[in-house]
Amino acid sequence: MTLEQKMDVMMGKMDLTIEKMDQKFEQIDRRFEQIDQRFEQIDQRLKRLENTTDLMKNDISALQIGQHEMGQELNIVSERVTVTYNLALENWGNIVESKVRLNRLEAGN
Repeated sequence: MTLEQKMDVMMGKMDLTIEKMDQKFEQIDRRFEQIDQRFEQIDQRLKRLENTTDLMKNDISALQIGQHEMGQELNIVSERVTVTYNLALENWGNIVESKVRLNRLEAGN
């Protein structure tokens, strides 16, 4: 076998090796594309979760404000109930006193 033939054989082997490497690189590239697609899906999911979390934070904040307002209104109602109760007790006492006076007046007549 001549030197030229040996070189041709070696070049043929190198071509096959390069082709195999190209195929491997193509496979690796496809895998990277698949991984990239998965990362994009994960990124989209994370963005949705982020949006949901932001909405929940807004809802929680609104609930806290509402709860605070309800607490204030409850305090007002409680104060009014106390005032009404005290007025009712006072009036009841006045009625009892008035009945006692009426009974004395009727007994005196």
